Amino acid sequence: MNNMLFNAGSLMMIGLIELYFNFIGFQKRSVRLKRVGLRSAVLSAIAAGLAFGAVLAQSFDMPFIGLLSLAALFGAVAGASGGLAYGQHSSVNGGLAGLIAGLIGTVLGSLFFSSGTVVLITALLFVMLAFLIQRTADGASTATGTAPAGKPRARMASNTSGRRTAVLQVRKPSYRSSYVLAACAVVLFTSIIVLQDKLQLGEIGLPQMQVAVMDDENNMQVATIDVIGAGFAPKVTEFEANAMIKIVFNVKGSAGNGLKIVSSDLNFSADVKPGENIFLLNNPQPGNYTIEIDGKGKAGTFVVKPAAKL
Repeated sequence: MNNMLFNAGSLMMIGLIELYFNFIGFQKRSVRLKRVGLRSAVLSAIAAGLAFGAVLAQSFDMPFIGLLSLAALFGAVAGASGGLAYGQHSSVNGGLAGLIAGLIGTVLGSLFFSSGTVVLITALLFVMLAFLIQRTADGASTATGTAPAGKPRARMASNTSGRRTAVLQVRKPSYRSSYVLAACAVVLFTSIIVLQDKLQLGEIGLPQMQVAVMDDENNMQVATIDVIGAGFAPKVTEFEANAMIKIVFNVKGSAGNGLKIVSSDLNFSADVKPGENIFLLNNPQPGNYTIEIDGKGKAGTFVVKPAAKL
């Protein structure tokens, strides 16, 4: 419960800091050079999208595509609102950059096994990076001198009478960069969805081994094994022979639906649903037994050791 509150608080902090800096950028749009302010808004949205996606992936047990969608939405809103102070074109580019960052952040966060340490490091890095971006933007504006953002340039032209008149030049924005960013976003999202099963989600930091706990009251060994995108967590579980085994397969949202756990060594095949799935094994004999998620290529091992002699 405490871990969930910490993760939710981290997500809220990222959102509030990004909102604050977008507000500051809007307030300073008239004193910052346009290129400085726009660069600051885009970089801030990218940092927020990466951090929000990573923390979101660490915080909630839900289908991967749901995590991607939420992080992409946050990044798009953060980037679009930050770039809005510098025009519609800037808002579109900022939104697309934030969207891409949200997708990448979700993938990166999903590669790590769920841990409060990952969330803490991500949140701290975002805070430091966000303040550094704003500090750099303020410093660049001071060094180059202040200039109103987005003002049209004027050129001098001669009329028929020979008098020179100032003519405003309004440069139409080119949306070529927007098309490129949009194409990158589509390609990235499609690639992630297509290659989802090949991504080792939760692999980094995955616990490798555990020993079953003895329930003396019921005279059975109990072990809980999470089923995630990377397979079984932990991969190896140790038991002792001559005592009944109770195994709880806790299927997480990142593992997907319609899964089946099979074992040719134990001669069983069973469908599992999201949540807890309980299996009982009676009188296990010493040996190593392989279990697999059918069709996923993810394997785990039960190691049954001889019973300890009294």
